[in-house]
Amino acid sequence: MNRTQFTFYESFYKALSRIRRASDRAKAYDLMVRFALYGEEPDLDALPDAIAIALELIRPNLEASRRKAEAGRLGGSKPEAKSKQTEAERKQEQEQVKDREQVREEDKVKDKEKEKVRVQDRGGEEAKGKEREKEPLLPSYYPERVREEPADALLMETWNRQRRSWGLGS
Repeated sequence: MNRTQFTFYESFYKALSRIRRASDRAKAYDLMVRFALYGEEPDLDALPDAIAIALELIRPNLEASRRKAEAGRLGGSKPEAKSKQTEAERKQEQEQVKDREQVREEDKVKDKEKEKVRVQDRGGEEAKGKEREKEPLLPSYYPERVREEPADALLMETWNRQRRSWGLGS
């Protein structure tokens, strides 16, 4: 692909300005521009060492610029790469959804087990075999973690009684 422009970095200037002979330096500039714009490969073995070394150091930057320009001309990444990436993303998303659903089901089971532990019989003997009603250990204004853990609930209620006796609030 022929290009109409390329980026000329200061490092190119510094490398090429190290070539002492003006005629060799001019030849190096011409070879670099031909490679950058038209993709013409210079024969490094036939060139003086100074020119060959400078062009060899500059070449990777020019090749990377050429690849980026080609990708941009095509509209970014290749379509088949996009489709593969999209398929991989879909699979990953499906796995995440399955994992979330499994965690939700496990949480529901755990919640039911916690409810069984927290529920107290209201009707004594006659409540056996019937579905039990939940009795919260503490009012709803306490944090959920505190309401679920009896030891924390007892501690919190004791603290609030003590605080009220000190006159620190309701």
